[in-house]
Amino acid sequence: MPDLAFEINRSVSTPFRRAYIRRRLLATGLFETTWREITEFVKGWGTHQQSIDDSRLNRFTHNGISLLVRNDTGAFLQESRSTSLWSGYLNRYRTLLRINAGYTQDDATELPTDTTMGIYIIDGEIDVGAKNNDVVLNAKSLVSIFDEVRARDVVGLGTTQTAGQLIERIRDHTDGAGVFVFREFITSTSWSIQTTTANYNLATTTSIEASTVWGLMEQIAEAEGFVIYLDRAGTLTFRDRSITSTVTFTMSGQSFPEQNVIDINSYKEALDKHYNFFRMKWDEPETTTSYVTSGTTTVLNPTNTSWLQGQRVYDYKNDFFNTSTAAQTSVNGLFTLFNTLRSEIELKAKFLPQINVLDRIHLNYRSYDIANTTLWNSFIWASASAISITDGGNWAGDQGESFDFTNEPFYIIGKRTNLDDFTTSLVLRSL
Repeated sequence: MPDLAFEINRSVSTPFRRAYIRRRLLATGLFETTWREITEFVKGWGTHQQSIDDSRLNRFTHNGISLLVRNDTGAFLQESRSTSLWSGYLNRYRTLLRINAGYTQDDATELPTDTTMGIYIIDGEIDVGAKNNDVVLNAKSLVSIFDEVRARDVVGLGTTQTAGQLIERIRDHTDGAGVFVFREFITSTSWSIQTTTANYNLATTTSIEASTVWGLMEQIAEAEGFVIYLDRAGTLTFRDRSITSTVTFTMSGQSFPEQNVIDINSYKEALDKHYNFFRMKWDEPETTTSYVTSGTTTVLNPTNTSWLQGQRVYDYKNDFFNTSTAAQTSVNGLFTLFNTLRSEIELKAKFLPQINVLDRIHLNYRSYDIANTTLWNSFIWASASAISITDGGNWAGDQGESFDFTNEPFYIIGKRTNLDDFTTSLVLRSL
């Protein structure tokens, strides 16, 4: 049976998209157990995106989504109206919104296996158009549920324990009456927590006092050299940043068969994410021993990165470390990841529902159509004696005028999906 790659690469494909909501019950205040489909109301699907390293190294940025829905039947009015989808339920705010999308095969099988594209929470103004009766449903990433709870309210974080154990404490946080808070949004089986060994004692730091739960988890992940994020299926993942050797997908564009790349928008050396000196404040006192550093200083020679690209300093604070040795290990890890200048590509492709940020891909693309074809009859030589040509000579098949990629390895650091025109825009970083 043809697989998802076959469907993506077909000249004529059949994508689909659906929207669902889960409301809160009047009797318990908890979410209903099933999803209510609202696809019939959707007029505009908008875009959703996720990226890493934009706001801070190793940190994810999670964006929400906005749906334009028709309200000619009053389905999206307040719960007090009998026509409302929320009649008999709690109010519209904090309703869960799920988007599913993918491809339909000829036998009606849907791909990928899990077609969830994102789970969000309706947590903004619901604006009803006065003239056209349309409604905009503004939904945030589920990250927002962790930003609404103070870290100090989670019981059991103060004692010495590993990073993985701290995340588990947050997973199992209750409202004081034995009801799980975060597991109402993300079930217990949708937490992927990698085991760690280093111990942290949050009772010795004041950072937890002013921090939200999400801010705390990001601090813990940074201290561990990990990443924390919500994937498209709504799973909270806490793991190291390693890129697997498995190629998730092969992308092909101009001058290759089975093209799925529409266009490459830019190709650059990413100086904005290149750092050759790291400085972290790990302890509260303002002394020299409160800082650890890792990197290079300027030496005028052809291999010194500070001389080649200038001194590019990454300065930050994280006071969750118990020892300077642990802090030093953390900055050393960042230096290893970001001291090499990497290439980045921004491209637009056909709809790619299955890939995620940090996935490894291979890229095939030529910026010209004449690579490895014969030189003869291509143009008139200005001076035949000025250049030596042998019979059968070809155009260069290397980088040419711009670039020529054949199974070039990259990993994804940004993904933006447009569900109105079924396209996916990616930011790729070279390996």
